[in-house]
Order: sequence, then C-alpha cells, then structure tokens
Amino acid sequence: MELSGNVMLAVLAAVVPILASTYVAGSVLLEHARAAHVARVYPRVWGRYNAELADLKAEMSMHDPRWNARSQALTARRMRLLEANGIDPYVGTMKAMSDSAVPQAPSAIDQRRQWVLLFGSLVGVFFLALSLL
Repeated sequence: MELSGNVMLAVLAAVVPILASTYVAGSVLLEHARAAHVARVYPRVWGRYNAELADLKAEMSMHDPRWNARSQALTARRMRLLEANGIDPYVGTMKAMSDSAVPQAPSAIDQRRQWVLLFGSLVGVFFLALSLL
C-alpha cells in the first residue's frame, strides 16, 4: 500500500504542474490568436475609412454644411465595423492614446496565469516531497 501511495503522489507531482502549464500555454495562445485577429481587421477597417474620407474630402469642402453629418456617419460606420469584429472602437483614436498614457495595473488574466503557474508548481513540489518520504 505504501508503494502505491508513493506512486500516486509522484504521478500527481508530475500531472499538476503539467496541467497548470497547459492552461497558461492555452490561454496565451488564445490571446495571441485574438491579437492576430485585431492585427488583420484593424488595418482593413481603417483603410476603408481613410479611403471613404479621402473621397468625401474630394467631393466637398470641410466648410460645406453637409460635411459634419457625412464625416460623423463615416466615423460611426468605422466604429460599428470595429465593434462588429470584437475590437474596441476607440483603438487608434486620441481617446485611446490618452487612456494608454495613464499607468495601468497588470491585467487580471496575466495575474491569474502567474498564480496558476505558481500554485501548480508548488503543489507539484509538495506531492514530489510527499512521494519521497
């Protein structure tokens, strides 16, 4: 019975850190996939917006009374396209740049990942120590 308990503790000592590492690796890969999606969509939406804005500038003067309504409609369409693709519509705007200048706390997901890694490795070391006793 003693050997069986030691074997089980040794298996747990190996499995717990592996599971913790797998969780962290999976969540990082999901975050990278999300960043790749944003990197693909963002230039397309802004490119379309800039082309339509250039067309609008060629069509009318900024002093034309219809300018504000048309430019606001373009901005609203850009924001809807970004939102429809799951991207913060203020990315790349002065508002986002102002917000990014303010010190930010580490993200909750990064803190969770670090705690999972720390807890997983400590539990693995604990089980390994128990199996050696």
